[in-house]
Amino acid sequence: MPGGPKPRIAICHPDRKHHAKGYCSSCYRVHCRSYGNNPVQAKCHPDRPHKARGMCESCYTAWKNRENPERLAHWSRAATLRVYGLTPEQYNVMYVAQSGLCAICKKPPKQGQVLHVDHDHQTERVRGLLCLQCNNGLGSFRDNPELLAEAQVYLTKTNLQQELDAKNRQNYLLI
Repeated sequence: MPGGPKPRIAICHPDRKHHAKGYCSSCYRVHCRSYGNNPVQAKCHPDRPHKARGMCESCYTAWKNRENPERLAHWSRAATLRVYGLTPEQYNVMYVAQSGLCAICKKPPKQGQVLHVDHDHQTERVRGLLCLQCNNGLGSFRDNPELLAEAQVYLTKTNLQQELDAKNRQNYLLI
């Protein structure tokens, strides 16, 4: 074919070239995509924006997982582990090595929860598995050992002060 393939023509405007789904780029934006103040509405719930296959996000998610509800939990967990460069098998090895307990408080995770992957935010190196509370605690201290040491000093000092205050109150009452 001399000159290359013939450009496809849009069904909406024969004078324009095809962009996607038979529409020119202008009509495609209006009819098939969500742009600005004109989101495409879902067919299932017209008050919600379109996500995929003509459905809103919640209906699409339910449709996608309709055949195997466990699939969602498995794949979302696997996707989370991939962020840290771990396979589910590697996670399980770490879990068994820690006896299913948090590396800090040595307690099992609460029912319905999992041990979270703890990692160094600068090196991205995985350090261990933590319960939600310990993981959030480390995150609150921005993985800063000096800040954690200051928190320990503060807790020790305030606990001692409270003990002294309680003893002073008892001595005052005895007088």
